[in-house]
Amino acid sequence: IIDEKGYVSLLLESDLKFSQVEEFTGKIRYLGVDPSGEGSNETVWVVRDRFKAKIVAKEKISNPKSIAQKTLTLMSHFLIEPQNVIVDNFGEGANVAQELLYALFKNEDFRVKTITAINVGEPSKTEDFINKRAECFYRLKNWLRSGGELVSHSDWSQLLVLKYRQELNGRMKIMSKLDMQRMGIPSPD
Repeated sequence: IIDEKGYVSLLLESDLKFSQVEEFTGKIRYLGVDPSGEGSNETVWVVRDRFKAKIVAKEKISNPKSIAQKTLTLMSHFLIEPQNVIVDNFGEGANVAQELLYALFKNEDFRVKTITAINVGEPSKTEDFINKRAECFYRLKNWLRSGGELVSHSDWSQLLVLKYRQELNGRMKIMSKLDMQRMGIPSPD
């Protein structure tokens, strides 16, 4: 149902399909890192292949060095190449990307010395979205509706608070964290 500002839910409960199987079958894996400092949100690490996504770690109080260290450990554990690591480079994440790159350059185990750092507030490169945040969440919606599954975890329900609307210029906009906060909607980790 559309709200007074023109927003509707991005995802429905039926979009969240859960898998009880935790193992990854795809050879190419990605590690997403959503850094948080000491606020109300948590730092969250998610591993995904073509078929499934799993929350693999969470941390209440973080700093750039602790996030980079845990990220390196998870990369090694799940056999994830540096170029397949995506860090939210906004706010606390800017220093995380820097620490992670510094560690990669010192670590001889990784021949590739780059990660993907995304500032979700930056404009999207396509005309379809207001910013990278809207583009990324819309891609998540498409992945889920194309058969992607989530390994069971109670935190996935946070995705159901996301709302979007079409702007008059035709671009999709996800409700901002500030607007969510004003409406008493907790920001998803």
